Amino acid sequence: EIFKRMKCSTFVQLVLQVENYIPEEEIGLSPIPDDEDEMLPPTPNSNQPPATDRSCDSRFSEVIRGVGELDARKPQVPETVSEKPEKPYLLLDVRTEDAYNLCHIIGAVNYPSAMLSRAQNYFTKEMLNYINKDGKIIIVYDEDEKIAHMCSTTMIERGVDNLFMLSGGLKVLSAKFPKGIIRGPLQSLPC
Repeated sequence: EIFKRMKCSTFVQLVLQVENYIPEEEIGLSPIPDDEDEMLPPTPNSNQPPATDRSCDSRFSEVIRGVGELDARKPQVPETVSEKPEKPYLLLDVRTEDAYNLCHIIGAVNYPSAMLSRAQNYFTKEMLNYINKDGKIIIVYDEDEKIAHMCSTTMIERGVDNLFMLSGGLKVLSAKFPKGIIRGPLQSLPC
């Protein structure tokens, strides 16, 4: 395998972090302080106590926003806030359009694997906005990794470095997280 994998539980954490993300300006957070023992305010929409400076949650949210270890200590330059910020990930369902219409992960975009067979223009405009961009990743999935494995290999060979394949595909995700993340009836999935 020449591509990276993403566990279903990691994917769900990513989705939850992105959906609950509130820009720092709105909650009054400042850049991470130099004092390693200083406490941060509690996570928004959470009843958890304040975390220490380098908690797992803070590192995970830094990954989502594309902030590295060194960048976290730099002063934050305010960006223009759009109505709906672009997600740091693009979720591609590489099954046929019919299979996608029956059942898919919420937020996924259908990209049939046959698109990769084209001689040119095999990436969509939306994909080009994510391919090898800082702070953005592409996640590929299908029902059970049969098609996604081939698609992931082909995309990596064509220069997509920020690609992950969802381990286990839709079947494992639906087994681990049966409610709230999949649109469509689960019984429509072939065995």
